[in-house]
Amino acid sequence: ILKLQAPDGSVTAGWVNPPVSTGKLQYTALAMATWRRAYERDADDKWLTAIGRAEDWLHGAANSLPDSADIQQLDYAVIGFIAAGVGNEETTLRNLRKRIVARQNQDGGWGRTKTGPSEPLATGQVMYTLRLLGMTEQERSVTTGTAWLINNQKTDGGWGASGSGKAEAM
Repeated sequence: ILKLQAPDGSVTAGWVNPPVSTGKLQYTALAMATWRRAYERDADDKWLTAIGRAEDWLHGAANSLPDSADIQQLDYAVIGFIAAGVGNEETTLRNLRKRIVARQNQDGGWGRTKTGPSEPLATGQVMYTLRLLGMTEQERSVTTGTAWLINNQKTDGGWGASGSGKAEAM
């Protein structure tokens, strides 16, 4: 993965096929999480150097996300910052948390797009992200998001169907 890191700190793998593969922000965030685990295992500073370069790029990318950005972009920005060791109360993560929570639909779920209907994949990813941000069942967003997932689970235990709906099983 280190070989995929560009001089600007970002990581790209060249394959984009939403909702599973969403592009540079996702690749960079997941690379950062991988490098964090590698560093925890062998304490080689090359991982921290890569994370630092990626974090610098991520600040610019996250701050330039438009209000209409796909919810996954906000989620992956959080994942990257958490991997870099950014604290939950730092301005960047507080702002991302506010943006994510504000996008919750009236029914308790989240859609991938700002005005889109609630979807299992988007809601599940947001719930994971909110947990990374330290949110618990004490917060209304977590409670209603969990309820949405439970209420929309199919009898076979999944949420999706065929095609891109398979992503929801992830």
